[in-house]
Formats: sequence, structure tokens, C-alpha cells
Amino acid sequence: MKEILKNAALRAVCILILGILFILQPEAATWFTIVTGICFVIPGSVALVSLFSKKSDMKVPFMFSVLAVGCILFGLVLILLPNVFRDSLLYIMSGLLVLFGALQLWTILAERRRGIRIHGFFFVIPVVLILTAFYLFLYRADFPEVPPFVVIGSAYVLYALTDLCVSLLIFRGRKALDKPALPEETPTA
Repeated sequence: MKEILKNAALRAVCILILGILFILQPEAATWFTIVTGICFVIPGSVALVSLFSKKSDMKVPFMFSVLAVGCILFGLVLILLPNVFRDSLLYIMSGLLVLFGALQLWTILAERRRGIRIHGFFFVIPVVLILTAFYLFLYRADFPEVPPFVVIGSAYVLYALTDLCVSLLIFRGRKALDKPALPEETPTA
């Protein structure tokens, strides 16, 4: 049970850090794209080097080499042309926001069916997250004065804080449900 709370807390803290980063530095999206490119180049390079090592006994080296070279090339494009992929990153992060909101809503509904009391306020937050993502998909060009990565960062911070609260409520609720009920005392006359 505590592992579930630790995993939820770790996930929420990572998303919280990412959200705060985008609120404080909206141009961090460019650096995020570069780091993603590096994360493609390094494993691709390692795979390519390991393919040509003398100890390699792979039976399908051609496909493995194509994947390794593809990873390296895609990583280099991300590193050298980060602004091209910044809009794509916005759509990906908006899509993740829809996923986060839907999963949070599903979790709250599932736990309420199990008998854990969660305040109705926590149903509003996932809906707000999903609506925010749709705003970014459809209407962000209508409001150029609002930087989209600040909106994404704010929504991620809201999701992370809500997820921490909901996880804590679920942890406490499951703990209370697992306690054995005390037998009622019968009055003696």
C-alpha cells in the first residue's frame, strides 16, 4: 500500500517540477526538446557501438542497425532544430494532459465505488485539465498574449498537487477500510 503512495508521490513530484519549470521559463521547451534529442542519441550510439563489438552475436544486425541509426538521426534533428518540434511538444504535452485528467477522473470514480469518500471538488479538477488541453489544441492562437507553455505548466502543477491530495485520501481511505470493525458492546442490565 505504501508503495502505491510512493509511486504516486514520485510521479506527482516529477510532473510538479516540469510544470514549475514551464511556468518560470516558458522557453525551457526548447531545452526540453534538446534534452529529448540527447536521450535518443545516447542509446542509439550505444546500440550501434555494441553492434560492431566483437562480442556481439545478434542474428538480426541489419534491423538493429537501422533502428540505432534512426534513433541517432532523430536525436540529432531534435538537437539541431528544436524550434521545429516545439509545437509538436506542445501538442504531445496537451495530449498527456487529457490522459492525466481522464485517469485521475477514473481513479476517483473507482475509489468512490470502493467506498472511499473523496470530496466532489476533486471531480472538477480533472475536467478543468481536460478543458485546458482542448483550449490548447483549438484556441491557443486566438490568445497570443498567453504563452502556451505557461498554461501547460500551470495545468501540470494543478494536476500534480491534486494527484498528491487524491493519493493521500485514497491511502487513508483504504487504510480505514482495512481496519477491522470493533464489536459493539451490548448493554448489560
